[in-house]
Amino acid sequence: MEIEVPTEEWDKYLSLAVKNLGQNLEVPGFRKGQVPPQVVEREIGKDKILQEAAQSCCRKSYVRALMDKKIEAVGAPKITVLKMAAGNPFVFRAQVAVVPEVSLPNYEKIARDVPKNKIKVNDKDIEETINYLRKSRAQFVTLVKPAQKGDCVKVDLWVDQMPNTEILLKPGADEATPQDEKKPLAGELKDQVIILGENSLLPGLDEKLLGMKEGEIKEFDLGLPVMKEDGSDDKLNSVNQKPTQKTKVRAKMNLVQKIVLPEMNDDFAMSLGKFKNVADLNKNLRQGILAEKKMKEDERWHMAVINKIADLSQIDLPEILIKREQDKMMTELESNLTALGLQLKDYLAKIRRTEAQIQESFVKQADQRVKIGLCLRQIARQEKVKIDEKDLEAEMGKFLSQFESIDQAKKNIDLEALRLYTEGLMENRQVFTLLEKAYDLKS
Repeated sequence: MEIEVPTEEWDKYLSLAVKNLGQNLEVPGFRKGQVPPQVVEREIGKDKILQEAAQSCCRKSYVRALMDKKIEAVGAPKITVLKMAAGNPFVFRAQVAVVPEVSLPNYEKIARDVPKNKIKVNDKDIEETINYLRKSRAQFVTLVKPAQKGDCVKVDLWVDQMPNTEILLKPGADEATPQDEKKPLAGELKDQVIILGENSLLPGLDEKLLGMKEGEIKEFDLGLPVMKEDGSDDKLNSVNQKPTQKTKVRAKMNLVQKIVLPEMNDDFAMSLGKFKNVADLNKNLRQGILAEKKMKEDERWHMAVINKIADLSQIDLPEILIKREQDKMMTELESNLTALGLQLKDYLAKIRRTEAQIQESFVKQADQRVKIGLCLRQIARQEKVKIDEKDLEAEMGKFLSQFESIDQAKKNIDLEALRLYTEGLMENRQVFTLLEKAYDLKS
């Protein structure tokens, strides 16, 4: 779009530019900040003043033009100055991607057609939860005998990290060398806690540790899954078995403990909270598991419906939207790795891929995520979804409550960005509520 700023308004921007540029100008015979405009112009130069005025004028005039024409822009505009001189109108052209039009399918029919899974809680669900609770309150008795299935052990592992084995380990250290004076292998894991039989760390490791005593050192081979040169998983057949590569492993048994679980009785039930007996605990667990399963099923159904809506919608996506989502996904990946104590560069080196390759692998998912966002937004507009201001402030307050004061919050987060994000979440919830109502109408 071409934007023309009247001469009178443009001259005000020029005057303001002279004032701003003269604030820190030091000229003999004048106090700092008190240099006359004509002297500022002489010292600074007309070109710099025009440039300063143009930047300020373009920024404010562009935003005003978007609001006046009700244009929803995406990303920063490309500005081209067409006319720029004192005593004349200022004219520039702004090129920017706009939020695309979204032609939605019959989303209510899609919501009715996507089936929901029936939710039920069986005895196995209760049993697994109770076992988890018992394990969380288990006692550990140190044993001086060979490790058996079900024991809790603590081991040091040295793994010969082959170039393409699918495991990420920290480099070995000389001080970690076992007492047999053998040189440590290429990767080490210190004091790993393992419940033998759960196979939670490396494939086949638990079986190799069976029968080991405290202080014993044992060396053996494990078949670890391998990766292709490009970092992708290799698959052998329809059951997704991966080829393995023989890898040397040395283990040192540091501790063997027997796990003693508390007896499941009324006393144990009462120790977990305000429960009268085992039956009361089971009833509460059943309700909790049911609620959790319902929440997961709702999330699954929501995504199934909105993905179908996005697939059947007609949207001409600007490249900038997809690129922005790719960048967001890369940031999410880096955050997840940091939470695991890993660095992005180390991760990329391990899987033998570049950041550009990872970005490229995100294209399809980024495209779908953008479509989903636009579809949710369009449904909200068609259904005239409105967010109550008090509800919005209350929702924001839940997040802000982690800070000691609003001033501390301002130092750590962008409150306007939080507001937009929260409003979007609440808007999406209302959209899914509307889709659920459409599903309920079929019955």
